[in-house]
Amino acid sequence: MEGSAVFLPRVGRPNVNKISVQATDAVVAISDCIMSIQATTAELNAQLAARIRRNWPALEELYSGTCAPYLTLDRLKMFLSSINIKDVSETNVRSSTVVVEVTKEVFCDRKIMQATG
Repeated sequence: MEGSAVFLPRVGRPNVNKISVQATDAVVAISDCIMSIQATTAELNAQLAARIRRNWPALEELYSGTCAPYLTLDRLKMFLSSINIKDVSETNVRSSTVVVEVTKEVFCDRKIMQATG
């Protein structure tokens, strides 16, 4: 994938410290064990990562599995909707690597404006 993004584990033991932000436009090869969420700017990605971290307990509950816990795209989208990130679209789904586009218009709501403002 190319560009700034937020990365979080798709499979494995969920941990808030595994959420990271890539703030460069470099091309990166992503493991199948990772999900990436791409907003339209690096600044929005940083805000998105902060919001995910603040709401981590709700996301952590969505990981399931008898052996290695995992997160599905549908559960991730449900979580994003629950934290007021609406109208996400899948732009690239290959081998469980998911890129979800989040636009500024979708992302800018009262919670973000208060958090950054």
